[in-house]
Amino acid sequence: MSKPLPAGPTLNPEYNELLVRWAQDGHPSDPECEECSDDLTGKEVHETSTNWLCTPCHEKHEGFEALAAPDEECFDYGDVSPRHNKDREDFHADDGLGSCED
Repeated sequence: MSKPLPAGPTLNPEYNELLVRWAQDGHPSDPECEECSDDLTGKEVHETSTNWLCTPCHEKHEGFEALAAPDEECFDYGDVSPRHNKDREDFHADDGLGSCED
């Protein structure tokens, strides 16, 4: 028994819903890869943290996002971090989260 196709031009129902909202707001709503601009009509669409991609572009970048995102606990916020004490080199040491070098 095959699954029914999602309502919309692509095989991703969430992306199809987004296209409808974009069109209602007067924005371009053509189904296209946000990296290579390929037409996504009748194709799988993959969501990343920043883009909607075709399968080849998604496969090309798969795993890259996990490497590109900074580790939140090890990110240097400078003087804006509530835990930052510029007089203490190990200002993360007492937060119970462990060391960034682990």
